Amino acid sequence: MIISCKDGYYLVKIFKETIPDFDIFDIDMIKNLFKDILIKVKDKYNLSGLIDIDVYVNYEYGIILEIYELINYEGAMDVRIHFNIDVLFMCEIDDNNIIDYDDVYYYDNKYYVKYNNLCDSMIIYKGCNDIIDRGIRIIKKEVII
Repeated sequence: MIISCKDGYYLVKIFKETIPDFDIFDIDMIKNLFKDILIKVKDKYNLSGLIDIDVYVNYEYGIILEIYELINYEGAMDVRIHFNIDVLFMCEIDDNNIIDYDDVYYYDNKYYVKYNNLCDSMIIYKGCNDIIDRGIRIIKKEVII
């Protein structure tokens, strides 16, 4: 699990290898997972009050959470959770690595590929459908001589 503080929210990345047999529809599993996450974020960043969590689930990657502290008040913590299930994740790649992937999308002067276990670059989890719908798909062709 990776926890980082971004501009206005906390970002938590949980890789699927760390939560084997994860079932997004198992209420007890979700409660325990979020309890552990919130305790760690609360201890590290003194989180309290009204908390809003956006959850992005990709079964190949794992889970990404954006945690927003809407109202800070001492003592209690009220949490609202919004689930985005089976979200398309993509990786931003540089133009030198285009040859390494089968399907590459060019959008807004950047190159993207659908996430797979070989991607080791920045993960994109919002706006991926825009990249596919509005971007240019580059298909690798093999030349046989």
